[in-house]
Amino acid sequence: MKSSSLAGPLSLAVLLLMPLRLAGQTGDLRVVVATSGSKVDTNGYVVALDTLRQSVGVVGFVVFTVKPGIHTAILLDVAGDCIVPEGNPRKVIVRRVGVAELRFDVVCGESVPEPPAPQEPVEPPAPQEPVEPPAPAATPMGSCSVGRWVATIEPP
Repeated sequence: MKSSSLAGPLSLAVLLLMPLRLAGQTGDLRVVVATSGSKVDTNGYVVALDTLRQSVGVVGFVVFTVKPGIHTAILLDVAGDCIVPEGNPRKVIVRRVGVAELRFDVVCGESVPEPPAPQEPVEPPAPQEPVEPPAPAATPMGSCSVGRWVATIEPP
């Protein structure tokens, strides 16, 4: 009895249909959460990034792999007596290279201040070329100055 195997062509077809994560097409965002205060809610939170969601503890982090660009992150399930002083939701820029990081510091307790208004994402500064100091001003040949005195030497 002859047996035929479709494993080779079938495996190749499955691999071609699977989504690929090619270098440069996605970026990673690490969202860090730290909670402090007198009445910490120990239930944890949900981090929402655009349409994606992940659970995180009161101290911890999650990592999202997304397309590069500007994304909106929000910390959900924050107790009523807790605030996120830096703002919630927040915009974040994810790049193709490296891991972007966004930190949510949560403060819980009886006297928490009002959170600030949401802010636009801040573009990191571009690397700058080193600046060379200007050359010192040339002194005319045969002259020099010290303090208020100027001496000039003339040829004979």
